Amino acid sequence: MSGHGPGEWHIALASVADAEAMAALYREAYPTAPGLPTGSGYPFPQYMDGAWLADSLSASEFCWLVAKRAGELIGCLGAATNISLPSDDDRVAELTGLVVSKRCRGKGIGQSLLKAMCRELEGGGAFFLLAETRTGNLGGFKGTVKAGFIPIGFEPFAHDVVGQYEHMIMMGKLLSGACESRTLHYRTSPVAHRLGSACLRLLRQPMPPCQPAAAYPLEFANKPSDPRLFTRLNTDFGLSGDLDFCRGPLIVERITSTLYEVVSAGLQGHRSGVVGLRRIQGLSREELRFLDLHYAMRQQNEVLGVARVSVDLQDRRARVLQLGVQFDGLQAFFLRRVLYHIQGEEPLQQLACAVVDVRADFVPLHASLQAMGFFPTVYYPAFVATEAGRVDAVQFTRIFGEDLHDVPEPVSELGPDVTDIIRIVLASRNQVRGDSQKLAANG
Repeated sequence: MSGHGPGEWHIALASVADAEAMAALYREAYPTAPGLPTGSGYPFPQYMDGAWLADSLSASEFCWLVAKRAGELIGCLGAATNISLPSDDDRVAELTGLVVSKRCRGKGIGQSLLKAMCRELEGGGAFFLLAETRTGNLGGFKGTVKAGFIPIGFEPFAHDVVGQYEHMIMMGKLLSGACESRTLHYRTSPVAHRLGSACLRLLRQPMPPCQPAAAYPLEFANKPSDPRLFTRLNTDFGLSGDLDFCRGPLIVERITSTLYEVVSAGLQGHRSGVVGLRRIQGLSREELRFLDLHYAMRQQNEVLGVARVSVDLQDRRARVLQLGVQFDGLQAFFLRRVLYHIQGEEPLQQLACAVVDVRADFVPLHASLQAMGFFPTVYYPAFVATEAGRVDAVQFTRIFGEDLHDVPEPVSELGPDVTDIIRIVLASRNQVRGDSQKLAANG
């Protein structure tokens, strides 16, 4: 593809020959302080590595566009073309790394890159486009708005940018196929409904009705009194039988990535309510900054759950990429134990926040997350492909850091819609903090 800008520059698909110039552009936009590893202060330091970009340009997982003027590379933008798991058909793409040379900003180059990327991804079959935009520099936010994105969430304390936390605005763009196959034949939680209503108002799309539900158990001191809670979610492998607590305790332990690939068959995807995706992760060859952690839950020798968590040590942020269980009702217990394990790891004891994406129709899981201190921060309409149609999803966030309190008032440039979303998110956080304080006061 090739598109021309006003007179002097044009947009084209990047080639391997562009890799070093692209890396140099990222290094110019996000300079590293003396003595720090390259890319420190940026979520994806691999973009500053020409060799990594060359490998990415040779693979099929990413699409890269560049803007050039008289042969000089002056802008670029990437996208993971399909972050769904191989077993799923969600068709979600994630945009990343919009950057324009400082000498060429204000000419519409970033907006042209965004619009060209949207056309490229839609032509490739994507249904939903994600873009995380900065509050410290609103250029990306404004560009996504002009490219047809809408605000779908606010992520407080998302990234540590040069020693200072920056909040992010999550933007989303639904393509026609997603809206047409969206289903509303389910109920969601009141907190998800509140955030989703603010986001979907911009699309003039209805929300599923809401209804509260009892949370899943967080602990199992004794055998649960209601065995109907535990129904087997996965019968693809001929497994049957009830969950028998008399067989022994549930053990949660860290496992290797190799073992994870072996034992996770049938437990990936969205069947347990947690949305499993291959979100873009940071990589660094110069420092131990990013961790990819794997966990299993077992009873004796039977694996009852698996989880995969990505951690950025600089951001002090953990993202649950996948979590699956054999029995409905074990999700909250497993997630809680995984978080205990993560915080027990030597470099992670000062974890600032954790995020997890869950289906909008798993209301007991929402209630469990709230009981654990999570609150909704992003609402993804028509995000997950199911047999009944595309279901909405919700990102929940938990703030651990005692030093993470104040979030400044939204600037007027964000507009009333984003301001409304930010205030809903912060109100949910305050409610969770208040509930936690009451629990602590009551012993």
